[in-house]
Parts: sequence; C-alpha cells; structure tokens
Amino acid sequence: LDALVDSAAIAAASALDEEALRAGEGIVLVPDGARVRAAAVLAADPPDAFAVSVVGDEVTVVARTSADLRLLPLLLPAESEVTVRAEASAVPEFRP
Repeated sequence: LDALVDSAAIAAASALDEEALRAGEGIVLVPDGARVRAAAVLAADPPDAFAVSVVGDEVTVVARTSADLRLLPLLLPAESEVTVRAEASAVPEFRP
C-alpha cells in the first residue's frame, strides 16, 4: 500500500497548470487534475478508501485497506484482519 500511495502522490503532483508555467508564473498545481491522477494510479489496486488533498503546492494522498493476517495466528490469535493506512505527500519541483 505504501508504494501505491507514494506513486499516487507523485502522479498527483505532476498535475501542473502548463499555461501558468509557460507564462513564467511558476508552478501552479491543478487540484482537480491532481485528484484525477491520484485516483488513476490507485485504480491499479484499489484500496477500501482514499482521500486526496491539495493545499497550496502540496498534495497528500491517504489510503486505507484491510489486510488478512490469517497466516500469523501466533501474533494475532483473535483477529485475522486489520486495517492498514498509508500516507504520502509530494510537492512539484521545477529544475531547468
């Protein structure tokens, strides 16, 4: 889940306003585009739930899913399923 969420955050951070960049206005993240790109990456192995937030030029992706741990009966005898959470943030950078 960590790798998937990392990939989703990186993809989301690439949703840039190309016109603003060409006009010399710097890096401007497009929030709706970021959400669409993150969702597209997460669709490869959909978690139970996810959220994408954009604050300024930073995008954060949080996902939750269930993991079946029946193979670890000695560590978790009462529970065979746990909820796993992953979070990743990314900020676009411009390097000429």
